[in-house]
Amino acid sequence: MTSLATEYYQIFLAQGLAFGIGAGAVFTASTVCVGQWFLQRRGLAIGIVTTGSSLAGVIYPIFLDKLIKKVGFPGAIRYTALLMGILLASSCFMIKARLPRQKWNPNTKWFDPLLFKDKPFALYTLGSWLVM
Repeated sequence: MTSLATEYYQIFLAQGLAFGIGAGAVFTASTVCVGQWFLQRRGLAIGIVTTGSSLAGVIYPIFLDKLIKKVGFPGAIRYTALLMGILLASSCFMIKARLPRQKWNPNTKWFDPLLFKDKPFALYTLGSWLVM
């Protein structure tokens, strides 16, 4: 939606809010899936997965710079969205859960602040929040 924006608040909504929530959801899901598969050397596996975001931070600006020169800003944003959509769709087809699905419990709280009493979980959550 950034490619269609004409006002500052539209760019803020598209990049700041929608992209932030989407990127956080994709990052969290990929980290959780890798954590399910690796019991030994789990930290190494998750470290390799998170390296992908750093690699993308180097590749995407170069990709965008070359595209902006060829097709302009709106076209470059659309091509980038297409590339990300194709990569995300392909990852959805390749991913597989190791653990069986649990039955949905409608009485489960959506947010439980008691989780933050677990120190490792609280530090992980705080670190993830600071990185994003």
